[in-house]
Amino acid sequence: MWREKIKQTLRLRPGERKIVLPFAILLAINAMAMEIGAVVSVSGFLSEVGTPQLLLVWVVDMALIIFIGSLQSIVIDKISRQRFMQILIGGLGLAYLLIRLLFWLEAPVGLNYALIYLLADQQLLFFPLIFWLLANDNVATAQAKRLFPLIAIGGLLGQVVGLLIAGTTARLFEQYNIPTIDLLFFNVAAYVIAFVLLTRMKLTSQQAAQKVESIRETISEGWAFVREVPSFRYLMLAMIAVGLALTVIEFHFFVVSNATFVTQIAFQFFYSFYRLSIIALSIGTQSLLTSRLLERLGLPRIFYVVPAALVAGLAGMLLVPGVVMTAVGRALVRLPFGTLDEAGRKSFQSLVPESRRGRVSMFMDTYLYASGTIVGALVMYGVLWVAPYWSLVASYFYLAFGATAALFALWSIWRMSSVYQASLLNWRLKRQRQKQGGVLDKLDF
Repeated sequence: MWREKIKQTLRLRPGERKIVLPFAILLAINAMAMEIGAVVSVSGFLSEVGTPQLLLVWVVDMALIIFIGSLQSIVIDKISRQRFMQILIGGLGLAYLLIRLLFWLEAPVGLNYALIYLLADQQLLFFPLIFWLLANDNVATAQAKRLFPLIAIGGLLGQVVGLLIAGTTARLFEQYNIPTIDLLFFNVAAYVIAFVLLTRMKLTSQQAAQKVESIRETISEGWAFVREVPSFRYLMLAMIAVGLALTVIEFHFFVVSNATFVTQIAFQFFYSFYRLSIIALSIGTQSLLTSRLLERLGLPRIFYVVPAALVAGLAGMLLVPGVVMTAVGRALVRLPFGTLDEAGRKSFQSLVPESRRGRVSMFMDTYLYASGTIVGALVMYGVLWVAPYWSLVASYFYLAFGATAALFALWSIWRMSSVYQASLLNWRLKRQRQKQGGVLDKLDF
């Protein structure tokens, strides 16, 4: 009886539970492992190596994101997606096991923690790409609107579980003198379960029908589009500046919080539950506010939110030093960035003709923020090379540098707003307007 009530509440039809539940579990396992890896890597790296060296890890991380983002359009259609997912899950489990083995062999600690960080961050990029393509192959278009939000709940629950494991086991492992790096065994075991589950699932693994594009085509088409459409050009500049300012806030957050929570266990406990609180607030924001604010503010005004939050957050860090203001300032930016700003970007990219949308979206979502992060990390590393990271002069300099980037992002959004209506007449958007039969007129900007 209770099963039928759950099905009615979730609007599941006969046979759909066998689709939703396995996919939700796979997504939850990856999200759990990603959060555990992120918390363990950051807490361990800051404790054993130091904060400034994290900037170099970010540079390598963003370079990998650009490289993998460039390859994904080539690789994705070369192999069965179910087989690809099996290789990916098996590879992730093996990678976590090998990294734990490196600790046992006493390889350089900084390298080991950096590898965990890079692995967790690449999961965030690559796993969802393959996962949702495989899910699309096995769900009809009419079902997707009902079932995909249910499947996505698995990812949110996985994040919560992963952070709870990372946070609560920190004290427990310390009590029994167990190294926190043994948390990686949770990930290995989870991916073994995921691999077995995937092999038992009866899936249809179709090949995508779209043309496979080269790296050069992806970059050149994306660059040409954002360069020749004024509103996209100014949004591009804003995204690079936002990526730079976000890097400054992230780094300052780690500097201050690592100085406050001096032991690895204390920092891991704090960082786990801090991330958990942001996820909980993000879920509430996404559920209750995002669609309403997007409808009320419309495009392009929605893009003012993140740069304004960056200016406010960085100003607060400059004026009121300390871990409380730093944590609040970071959360003030992270909340709209992962909800309002992302929804706005996807809505903005829907204006691009379908034939170009994939390349333009990949260019914007992959290259722009990564470029801003690389520039910001290198500038701050240069500043810290001249002055120690605990120097007040250095912190004021890079915070002011981030605030300048945030103000530039605000200016870019203002310029985008001023050319937005004219940009809708650009020939690169013309095909989309004709195809959708005046869909722009139906949007409330």
